[in-house]
Amino acid sequence: VLILKEKTTLVTNFTDLAFGIGENYSFMWGAGVLADGKLDTSLSYGNVYSGATDETIKHKYLSGHSIFLVV
Repeated sequence: VLILKEKTTLVTNFTDLAFGIGENYSFMWGAGVLADGKLDTSLSYGNVYSGATDETIKHKYLSGHSIFLVV
């Protein structure tokens, strides 16, 4: 029996630029750009299967964006 265990950690930090108008900013819009983050993935074969080594992948480059509209 081969049991694989995968763990992925995703951390993102967006920098947002927002605009608001109206009383108590009742209408807002804006956009965001991914400013920083990391993605770490580890794959463990467990202690039952000794024919393979565990793997850890760390990604240096992330990309993304966001837009929002609040009424």
